[in-house]
Parts: sequence; C-alpha cells; structure tokens
Amino acid sequence: MNYEENKKFLKKYGNVKKNIPFTNPDITFKSNKKILIVSGDSWSDKTFRSSCYPDMDVSWPKWPELLAKKWNMEIINCSRGGQGNEYIYSTLQDIIMNIEDKSKIGMVIGSWSQANRYDYQITEGHAKWAHTNARYSWLSERVQPAGDLMGWLRKSIRNFLGLQIMCERYDIPYMQFCMVHPYRNFLNGLKPTEGEVFLEGLDWEKDAIKYPGNKQKDEKNILRILSEHEHLIDIEKFIGWPMASELGGFILNNAILGKAKKDKLPWIIDKLDDHPNAKGQVKIMEYIKQKAENIYDGLG
Repeated sequence: MNYEENKKFLKKYGNVKKNIPFTNPDITFKSNKKILIVSGDSWSDKTFRSSCYPDMDVSWPKWPELLAKKWNMEIINCSRGGQGNEYIYSTLQDIIMNIEDKSKIGMVIGSWSQANRYDYQITEGHAKWAHTNARYSWLSERVQPAGDLMGWLRKSIRNFLGLQIMCERYDIPYMQFCMVHPYRNFLNGLKPTEGEVFLEGLDWEKDAIKYPGNKQKDEKNILRILSEHEHLIDIEKFIGWPMASELGGFILNNAILGKAKKDKLPWIIDKLDDHPNAKGQVKIMEYIKQKAENIYDGLG
C-alpha cells in the first residue's frame, strides 16, 4: 500500500493523534454506550509506528477502534506493541475489575500474542506508577528468562482460561484468538525485529535465535498440550483454537489476510513490514465483527 492509498484511507476513516501518551485507559464515560475492551500487541496498538518506515503516517484507525464505531460502543484499547500474553491478560483483568457495573461492558476481546514473550512491570522510582497498573509501567522482552517453550505455552493457556472464566463469572460477552502464532516463530528460530535489522544492522537469517531444544520432539509435546486442554476451552468463543494447523486450528491474521506473503501484500504495509495497513485493519475488523455477531445477538 503506497502513501497515496494511505492518504485516501486516512481521509475516509479518520485518524488518531500522532503522539498518544501511554496513560491509564479512561474507564469513565459520560455516554450510556456499552464499552468494548481490547488488549493485544502491535496488530491492534493504536500508537503503532513502523520500525521499517519511521516517517510513514500509520495513524489509520486500528481494528478495535473501527469495531467500537460499528457497534456504537466506547473503546478501551490497551494493546501495545511487543507485549506478551501476561500483559494482555493483566490489562484486561485490571479494566474489567475496575468497572463496578459490569453490565456496562459490551464485549471483551483478547488478541493473544507469542508465548515466548516476557512481560513485567517497573514501579520503583516512579511514584506516579506505584499504585497503578498503567500500561506505560509495563515492559517486555522477546524471550522469557527461564523455562522452555512448552512451559511458556502452558502459562499462556492459563491466561486464555483465566479470561474465559472471568468473563463467564460476570456474564460478560467475550471473544479471544491468537492474532500471531503463539509458538511457531520461536520454534522455527526467532528472527530479529524490523528495528534490529534496519537500525542495528542485524541479518534476518544469520542473527535468528536458534531453537534451543529438540524441535521435532517438542512440537509433538506442544500438540499434546493443546489437545489436553481442548475440553477446557470454549472453542465457539476462541476463534482458531487450537491454533496448530496440524490439529485443525489457525492463526487469525493468516485466516484473514492470507498465509503466504504474496497473499498478504494487499493488506499489509509491504514485504518488509507485515503489520496490517489501513485496508488490512478494516478487513480484520469485518472478520471479527461477523464472528462475534454470529455468537451474540444485539451487537450490530
């Protein structure tokens, strides 16, 4: 998608401020609208900036904002680039539990990320953060400091179940899915980020993190773990479960935009930055909207 096409979509769908501070989401609204609560990574981050093209205007609305507009809801979007599943679950829990009247929540969506990512909070030395779970107090690393991929996947599945149980407890409509693959990238050798390649000179292939375990053996263990949790997951509300194509699952971005790079190109920034462009964000929103409305009445 070139700059001129970007401009057309920005004009059609509007844009967001170029610099949005990492503040606590506002959970007080003057309107009587229901609230859509979303957390995820860079694919839904309203403050996303392209590492490949720092000067590109990527302020087109992301799918959570587009979806809230379609459903006439207020939006609380906690998504932040680079974060993992502990961040996603924690921010959703924090928001849900701090809304006293749970009937105001119209929908909760967990857009899960990579299981290998490590999320943690820093509050020491920052008085303003000490008693909050503001998203700017969260940091992340690409790889967990200890453990293995099977254990990290189990932790993520606990997050999936935690969201399911919490929403069922308070009778809150919810959906969840893995927007990116939870384990495949790490299993195949985690490649450097766009920023590491373009700013630090790393090579996509030569500087990939080699998988530290027995790939064939561990993949069998991963499929077993996913199968063992099948009976616990509400698969109607978990789009693409169990994620692994070998078990009939899928990853959301592949299902919507295409699995091969050539199929994705109309919907992503370009072959170097595979984050969704303006058209891609609209396409993702339309897919999620249809899936949700097939489950829940009264959204549209």
